Amino acid sequence: MTNEVSACGSKWTETVGDAFSQQLTQGQELWNQVLTWLSEKGLNFAISLVVSILILLVGWLVIGLVKKAVTKALQKGVKQNTLLTNFTVSVITKTLWAFLIVTILGRLGVNVGPLIAGLGVTGFILGFAFQESLGNLASGLMIAINTPFKVGDYVIIAGLEGTVLEVNMMATVMATADNKKIVVPNKSAW
Repeated sequence: MTNEVSACGSKWTETVGDAFSQQLTQGQELWNQVLTWLSEKGLNFAISLVVSILILLVGWLVIGLVKKAVTKALQKGVKQNTLLTNFTVSVITKTLWAFLIVTILGRLGVNVGPLIAGLGVTGFILGFAFQESLGNLASGLMIAINTPFKVGDYVIIAGLEGTVLEVNMMATVMATADNKKIVVPNKSAW
């Protein structure tokens, strides 16, 4: 039995040693590939990375300036509407961020064509999945544009009475006469 244990231990040691040698060889190959890539393409990638970081910083500052300018311009309008202002600024800001990210990814060598196509398909699928939410969003936009009621008004919405506490893009929040808070989807409010 001692010979069997010794043989088993020797076989196990051999197997572990072989596996360790293979892993060490693969690690050395990987390290050599990294060094080769760095010597051939590392400088170009480093330059692209620095330029991308600069584009990100400049884009961040420009987006901030555009956000302030659009907010200021919309607040000076004849018909001050906080909901519409916030929505417009949010859409513009997020659109600019999307363009900035696509630009940076392109600069880093990422093929953005399939990414954009994938986002289009994903958007189509999510559109079906979030029909109710998109309906509330569209209704919120109509409420923001037409302002049938505003914060502080006493209204009857979807058979519920109360004072409007908040109107956002998805729902209208009201306080009832007995001081209960009710959230009504904008689809019902519109």
